[in-house]
Amino acid sequence: SHVIVEGVFNAKGEFVDSTVHMWEDAEGGLNHIVAGVANTRCSEPPAFVLEDPSAAPAPEDGAAHSEYEASRWPVFLPALYHLWEGHPDPSQNVPCDLTVENTENGDYETEIEKGGEVALEQFHITRLILPEINVRVGHVIVPVGLTNSHHEPVNFFGTSRPEGETKIIPSTWHETGLELFGTLGKGWATFDYQAMVVTGLNANGFDRKTWAGSGKTSIFEYDNFTSPAYVARVDYRGVPGLRVGASWYFCNNIAANSDKRTVYSRYGDIPVRIYTVDAQYINRFLTFRGNCIFGNLGKSDKLSQANLNLGNNSPYTRATPIAKKAVSYGAELGLNLQGIAGTPKCPALYPFARYEYYNPQEKVIARQGPDDREKVGMWTAGLNWKALPNLVFKADYTTRKIGGGKYNSENEFAIGVAYIGWFWSK
Repeated sequence: SHVIVEGVFNAKGEFVDSTVHMWEDAEGGLNHIVAGVANTRCSEPPAFVLEDPSAAPAPEDGAAHSEYEASRWPVFLPALYHLWEGHPDPSQNVPCDLTVENTENGDYETEIEKGGEVALEQFHITRLILPEINVRVGHVIVPVGLTNSHHEPVNFFGTSRPEGETKIIPSTWHETGLELFGTLGKGWATFDYQAMVVTGLNANGFDRKTWAGSGKTSIFEYDNFTSPAYVARVDYRGVPGLRVGASWYFCNNIAANSDKRTVYSRYGDIPVRIYTVDAQYINRFLTFRGNCIFGNLGKSDKLSQANLNLGNNSPYTRATPIAKKAVSYGAELGLNLQGIAGTPKCPALYPFARYEYYNPQEKVIARQGPDDREKVGMWTAGLNWKALPNLVFKADYTTRKIGGGKYNSENEFAIGVAYIGWFWSK
């Protein structure tokens, strides 16, 4: 027979409540008993309820949770027990991550882990056939915009990635799918291309603050391929040091990729289109980068209403209205002091400046209108020291103008160090 006691304490160390699970092997299966104990005299609720009062379970939530445990305990309780196996003192706590939550579509997600999680950005198999055409299948980077295609920290000057681009689209954006890529032409007429079919964005993640930026997020550890996305990118590389690119993204129905498709079924298809252009020029004296992103969301007013009604327990933000159009553009220029000095004795220092404008509320057709607090124009200036080809030290100062100056500006100073390297590539 086995016993596991799980409990909750508040910040003062007072016991709040506890659940005792007892089970034993029996002919034809297992016998399971659950007992609950609560302290009605504790002076305050646990920390997670103080931070978010809506997290306090309602009576119906408790009933649903008990119903869920009755069906899922054979999975997660034995797993918890095995975490204790072989422990010198079984009465002591063993660090673990147990997640049991009711999702918005009525299902639950359960995770039991001894350690943290690792986010997988790329894992794919590439077949090189000809310079003009090659095939890649697996989990790949979606090359929409400047930063996703070149997201390593040595490929931008600031201590953080360009804010506008990472605000309105996912970054780093990675999906599972099939890619064709290659190089066409030669000399002054050299072009690289990529064409993809990948898992599409999730309607649950769209919101007022980030537009599609959180659309990659799902509370489940898988992505729906019900309505795939089509991605294309072309880069011109015919001039040494110059790259000029454009990309296009289209998903016909982001609602079909949501966690609960019935929420959006009465609205029909909800399409999203994203267009980008970007450029980079590097020589011995300077580095210049610029980019522009334009996004268009169909039936944004309907999506706003549906996401607003997801419910208080939804893991998504529900921040509305969601804009029909979102935009971001920016440029940065850095000077290579080592190249200007003409001697390797001078450190590889890059003073730089960057300007960005972004607005995830560029055009709103919902009744409440746009939220001007999301419209940001910003300047960043700083210094990079490239100590090694893949090691860079950064410092910068940023000032943001909010809502065209209608609200208080934001100012910040940041320092950072970044190193990039491939652990395994074949």
